[in-house]
Amino acid sequence: MMREMLTDVAATTAMAVFTVGFCILCRNVQVAAGNWLDKMRDEAENENQEITVRMFEMASQLLSGITYNAVAAMEQTKAKEIRERVKAGLEDRDALKILAKDVLYGVKAQLTPDITETLERYIADLDAYIADQIEAYLIGIKQLPESRLIGVSTGEIMERSAESLAISLEEGEG
Repeated sequence: MMREMLTDVAATTAMAVFTVGFCILCRNVQVAAGNWLDKMRDEAENENQEITVRMFEMASQLLSGITYNAVAAMEQTKAKEIRERVKAGLEDRDALKILAKDVLYGVKAQLTPDITETLERYIADLDAYIADQIEAYLIGIKQLPESRLIGVSTGEIMERSAESLAISLEEGEG
């Protein structure tokens, strides 16, 4: 009888130890799997962020190109004529503001909804941003002769415009 009791106690104790060991093993597997999933989730999120940044850079470059082309076309076709009429007193200065708005709407019309959404994710006021780009490109186009612009990238034009503007400001201060 004693022997049966000791066998039962030993079997019960062995089962308890086995159960606890199995529970600890399951918990360790659960923690390891959770850590692996967290790592995979973080890597996927980083990749998504990199893709989003690349998408924004491409959208921004596309916007710059479209804006520059629209400003150059506007300057070549309409702006000079309107400025001459304003100087002659035949037209109000508001015509130039209307022309700038037309360019802004023309640029926005050329952007696909996906490009617009990507830009708006990072730019709080897309209209104001485009208007600022229009002004910057307009300054650059006015200050740089056409012969110096042929075959030059938009980025180089902006760089040259910024340099020209800085030089103009320095000369104005001196």
